[in-house]
Amino acid sequence: MSSGRTKYLVIGLIAMLFNSTYQYSWNAYEPLIMKDLNANIVQVELAFTLFVILSTMTQILSGYLADLYGPRLVGIPASLLMSCSLILSSIVSNINLFYITWSLGSIGVGILFGLSLNLAIKWFEDKRGLASGLVSMGFGIGGAIANPFILHFTTYREPMLLIGILALVTVPILYVFAKYPKNVKGRDPVAIIKERNFWLVYLSFSLIAVPLLLSSSSLSVIGRFMSLTKYSTLIVLFPTANGIGRPIIGFISDKIGRTKGIILINVLMILAVILLIISIFQSLIMLLFIGIILIGMMGGASLPIYMSFIGDLYGAKFSTSNTAILYTGKAISGVLGSTTFIILYVNYGYFSLYFILLLTFVSLISIMIIRISHK
Repeated sequence: MSSGRTKYLVIGLIAMLFNSTYQYSWNAYEPLIMKDLNANIVQVELAFTLFVILSTMTQILSGYLADLYGPRLVGIPASLLMSCSLILSSIVSNINLFYITWSLGSIGVGILFGLSLNLAIKWFEDKRGLASGLVSMGFGIGGAIANPFILHFTTYREPMLLIGILALVTVPILYVFAKYPKNVKGRDPVAIIKERNFWLVYLSFSLIAVPLLLSSSSLSVIGRFMSLTKYSTLIVLFPTANGIGRPIIGFISDKIGRTKGIILINVLMILAVILLIISIFQSLIMLLFIGIILIGMMGGASLPIYMSFIGDLYGAKFSTSNTAILYTGKAISGVLGSTTFIILYVNYGYFSLYFILLLTFVSLISIMIIRISHK
């Protein structure tokens, strides 16, 4: 990778590190938020669902503006929104105010995610899988770095405030130097949404991410039979695996082809959910660890690989807009993997995991249809 464009990977990676705390530090924050704001699990899960929806649905307009005018125009305001909202969320007095501040930050996170990932997709057409994997690695690793720090506190307020201040003095400054390459080609969003294959990719992406969002939001529910020590270990290993899996699978997909890489992700995700189900019904801690780590790796890898696939299919010129449309599928994943799962869990217990397994099979079938149609 040439040094001239490597700086854009660094900008994207650092932004992703802070973005990560909104999702991959949630398992560390959640019990503390419940205690500090006197809220129950369903109320707090709603905040996570709002994050997923708002961080995805707001990317379409910001992505289009970035494709036309460059990432700085929306990147600097988004970074201010992401960091200031952490600070505000740390001082609110009740769950309703937390919804507002957390939602505002979620908008900033979504915008920054799309911009940062497309710094890799646009600048590294020759190594999209690896480059996008390296940038998005921060979205997993950030939580792994922050979670041990958060667990040292008995309140969510202090660590969230400190992380917000650090983000405020770092990310907006970095985005002053962000830009996209010129003279790239590609198809616009109006053209791609008319294609059947785009919607098959969309369906697969939306469903394969459900186990990841489930693990991100409800690990305390899944692993409630674990000791606090084991749980603390798992919420560090989970985002670490999530981050590491992205460049590894990205590199593999560059070598074997994007479609085969996506099929690999789907098959291993199905295996991971099966291991998770067995581990819970048999109370096998080691198998639970393997299942969650594998979900972290494959779920993390799915984001950059599916986004790179869109870049491969439709070009780099409008890739921020096109991947933003695809990324709205994460809103579906979030609703299915957090609030919907919790409702099913309250009524059916761990049998609700079979619903998650079914969704992963539908994801694989969608990609296989694309694979067969291209032969």
